[in-house]
Amino acid sequence: MPRENLDDTVFDKSADFRRQLKRMAQREKERGTQKVVHEIDSSSGRSRASGKTVEEEPVRQPYRTFPEFHWTRTHTKFCLGMVMLLSIGYLGNRGWALWRHDSLVAEGEMLFRHEWTPDDPLSVAGDGLGPIFNAKSCVACHFQGGVGGAGSNEHNVTNFAALPSADRPKIQMGVVHTQAVKPAFLETTDKLAALFPIIKGKTTVRNGCTYRIPDFNPVHLATVSTPPLFGAGLVDTISTIAVEANYAKISVDTIVGELSGDYEGPALGRLRILSGGRVGKFGWKAQFASLEEFVAAACAMECGLSNPLKSQIEQGSFAADEQAELDMNRRMLTALVKFCEELPQPQQILPEDPHLLTEVRQGELLFAEIGCATCHSPEVGGVKGVYSDFLLHVVEEDYGDTTYLDPSDWQDQPLPNEWKTPPLWGVADSAPYWHDGSCDSLEQAITKHARQAKRVMASYEKLNAKDKASIISFLKTLRAPVLPESSESDSLLVDATGS
Repeated sequence: MPRENLDDTVFDKSADFRRQLKRMAQREKERGTQKVVHEIDSSSGRSRASGKTVEEEPVRQPYRTFPEFHWTRTHTKFCLGMVMLLSIGYLGNRGWALWRHDSLVAEGEMLFRHEWTPDDPLSVAGDGLGPIFNAKSCVACHFQGGVGGAGSNEHNVTNFAALPSADRPKIQMGVVHTQAVKPAFLETTDKLAALFPIIKGKTTVRNGCTYRIPDFNPVHLATVSTPPLFGAGLVDTISTIAVEANYAKISVDTIVGELSGDYEGPALGRLRILSGGRVGKFGWKAQFASLEEFVAAACAMECGLSNPLKSQIEQGSFAADEQAELDMNRRMLTALVKFCEELPQPQQILPEDPHLLTEVRQGELLFAEIGCATCHSPEVGGVKGVYSDFLLHVVEEDYGDTTYLDPSDWQDQPLPNEWKTPPLWGVADSAPYWHDGSCDSLEQAITKHARQAKRVMASYEKLNAKDKASIISFLKTLRAPVLPESSESDSLLVDATGS
């Protein structure tokens, strides 16, 4: 074979060999490796057989690999330790929050039960009880059905409203206190009348006509009973939007009913709008939007305890003493509010006897059918069994002159004869009834409804004795909650001052 042919043959074989190497490299690449075997002289770049220059294939580097990891017992312990630390941190924070909450509730119960004295050791910087007050403790009035319940007529309070006049456009509301740390400090209606005297009438001539303007007494007095606090925490969760939505529903139902010829329902009440557009839910006049405001005012007005939200009353002025030092700090007020929040809601206790149960169910249906449930709404804002619309209503007969001489102080003040619909949950254990405790029985409280409730009363009067009795049987199933016995006393609980 000629020399040149031999060289060509060797070169061709070398080319075939390189192609085989390429195919092998491709297969190795697919297996995850980059190992390539070259038979080309890296120093000269020539074929060993022919000495001819050939194009060198690029050398592919293998993928970088990590050292093989072996799971050991040490790694297991480390991971378990981290999980435990994270769990302890989470549970610790949650446990601390629960412990702090329980501690505040216990402290609040102590404050609720505590009998205050002048210059009381629990007072932060103030003068303790007084100087004027109605009770020495919260539980002195809130005790029926357990701690936090309603109170008897013995603990009723006299409220006053000094209506605006020509020279005093501001309305002033307050309490005529029954007790004082000194006899000279004691408040009386005579002192109130001296502070807000009767405006003498006069005779005037206008357009040839003689007019006699009668005397005007700007002071209106009203007796109010102690309201129960059971379920107050749930009432506090009812939003302004929820109360307004319920009011809108009642309004629509009333309008639709009257357009269809049904005039048997009650007349509409009205919302009491407070500062910030909030709706009042607490107090006989719906004068408080939150439980905290209600508690703060009760401490200052009933026990003479100044706190961060409300100052005690200055003796002799029937007005707040803005210079008074604090008797309760923020922690003490918060603790008292937390305790009131935790008071359980009343429950409906149904009879086991099937005949009595049937009577109760019939009474509940009639309660809604004749219109009682329009104002005493069974549910508002997701709170079931509350039986209130939280609106102001006029449900009494003539209450005297309720006209404001000067309405320039427009702060949505209620008229003296307007009262918030009281929640009926727990009503069976909260006698006497009505805002002034003037009704000893549920029957008396029902028949006393008038004015805006006269349509409902007309429907009630049409019922026979059995149906009326079934409504009473239904109301008697709305009971106060069963409370556990408290085993702690003032001396065993934490220091309320938080110091």
